[in-house]
Amino acid sequence: MTMRDRKAVGTRRVTVVVPNWNGGEMLATVLGALAVQTFSDHEALVVDNASTDGAVDNAEALGLPFRPLRLERNTGFAAACNAGAEAASGELVAFLNNDAVPEPDWLEQLVACIDRHSAAGCVDSKLFQLGSEHVLDGAGDELTWTLKAFRRGFGQPEEGLYDSEEQILLASGTACLWRRDVFQQLGGFAEDFFAYYEDVDLSLRAQRAGHEIWFAPAAIAWHRREQRTADRRRLDAYLASRNRWATIIRNAPGWWLARELPAIALGELMSGGRAVASGDLLPYARGLWGLARSAPALLRQRRAIASLGELSRARVEPFVRHRIPPLRMSLAR
Repeated sequence: MTMRDRKAVGTRRVTVVVPNWNGGEMLATVLGALAVQTFSDHEALVVDNASTDGAVDNAEALGLPFRPLRLERNTGFAAACNAGAEAASGELVAFLNNDAVPEPDWLEQLVACIDRHSAAGCVDSKLFQLGSEHVLDGAGDELTWTLKAFRRGFGQPEEGLYDSEEQILLASGTACLWRRDVFQQLGGFAEDFFAYYEDVDLSLRAQRAGHEIWFAPAAIAWHRREQRTADRRRLDAYLASRNRWATIIRNAPGWWLARELPAIALGELMSGGRAVASGDLLPYARGLWGLARSAPALLRQRRAIASLGELSRARVEPFVRHRIPPLRMSLAR
């Protein structure tokens, strides 16, 4: 279908889904950046998780072009993205955080990259820290042998790093582009995760099913590093501890667990120590308890995910380079 045909029936090639919960002034900034994209065959869809700050109403009052989808409660990042993909009109669906401001050619670069790679199910962006002098926030995600995810290149000055268009193992959910049919065939993000590791989990399922994930270095967005409140930090600790292990149970192949189980256990002890040091032991422990209660369901999900295909050594070994996340990432956390 040509761009003219899509306009005639009220559709676009790309739907940009912006999940929002109390995005404040940043939401209008992000929507303003989408309004001036050089790739015009797109629509912006804001999926609002029952916000109370009036950000969506303010964006509408400013006349910014977007379609609102208002949910009755805060369903979390994963469910909001899934609702957006379901309501999308595009054959491609981009997910963009409400605190990630894209460059004008961001979408053009993502679409060009996915068009170059017919086996790609997803393409990921290069992220810089908003307000910095080109300090990286991430260039796709990596996984350690102890099955901990971290942002590739986080905290490094750009200086020509990560300038190659290349395959990666994991796509961050911050600013990425998926083929909509692939996203839906894989079941979308795991809604029980609410937030955190949902993008890791989906990327591993995509790899099992034989879909490539590519990094597009010319597709750039600027991501705000927010200041977390004590309540938010405790929620993060709970979700991170629960969802990391949920991802492991659902996805980690037997050969990986058999080879790395001692290192994985040691990594978990380190996580527990960090929770004690930061005063987050209780939410961390609650996360593990929540995991234990959901273990039977996760094991059933593991069997279903295994039917997608094998997550072989050959598939993952080119991308896994570390036993623990780099020190700069650990210090930031």
